[in-house]
Amino acid sequence: MTAAQPSPVPAPRTGFSTGSRVVSRSGARTSPRTSPRAGSRAVPSRARCAAAVALAVLGLVGCAAQAPPGDQGRARPETGPPKGAAASGGLRIEGAWIPEPATPDMSTAYLKINNGDERDDALIAAETSASDDTDLCSTPKTDSGAARMRVVPEIPVPGGGSTELKSGGFHLMVNDIADPLTVGDRVTVTLTFDSGTEVAVEAPVLERTAGGGADDTGGDHTGHH
Repeated sequence: MTAAQPSPVPAPRTGFSTGSRVVSRSGARTSPRTSPRAGSRAVPSRARCAAAVALAVLGLVGCAAQAPPGDQGRARPETGPPKGAAASGGLRIEGAWIPEPATPDMSTAYLKINNGDERDDALIAAETSASDDTDLCSTPKTDSGAARMRVVPEIPVPGGGSTELKSGGFHLMVNDIADPLTVGDRVTVTLTFDSGTEVAVEAPVLERTAGGGADDTGGDHTGHH
C-alpha cells in the first residue's frame, strides 16, 4: 500500500485587485487600487519627490516659453457680463442692461449716454419691448437725506460729455411688465432725444449684482404711474 502523496501547496499571490471602481465623496469614480507587482523594484520616496520637482520645473519653463511676449507675470483682466451698445449720429449708448426684477411687474434700465456733438441734448422719452409704460426718473434726496424717486420730463446730456443712468441717480423705470423677465432675456430699449435722434439698444437681463449694487425698484416710487 503506497502512502498518499501530499497535495501541492498553492504558491502565494504576490498582488491583488478588487476589480471594482471606488466612487469618491464628490461622485467621481477612481481607478481600482492594486498592490505592486512581484519582482518590481520600489522607487525610494526621496527619488520620487526629486523627479516630481524636476517635472514641475520643466512645466513652468515650457509655459513661460509659450507665453506671448509681454504677457509673462501679467494678470488677465476680468471681463463682466456683456451689456448692450448702439449709436446714432453723435450719440453713443453703452453699458445698457436690466437687473432681473425683484418683483415680476417692475424693473429698471441702466446705461450710459455719450454725446459727441458740441450742442447739449436731452433724453425726452424711452420705450421698451417689455412694457408699454417706461418712465424717465431721478432719485433726489430730501432734506432728511432719504432718497425719493421722481418722474422727470427729460434727462440732460451735455455737449461733448456723458450722462450715466445708474442706481441712485437718473434711470429708466419699466412698469407693468406683462411677462416676467429672467436672466438671459434681451429687451429692446428705444431712446428719443430732444435733437430728434432716436437710438435703439438691446439691453440684456442680468443678475442684480451685475452692476455692483442694488437697483432702484425697492425705494419710494412717488410720482410713478
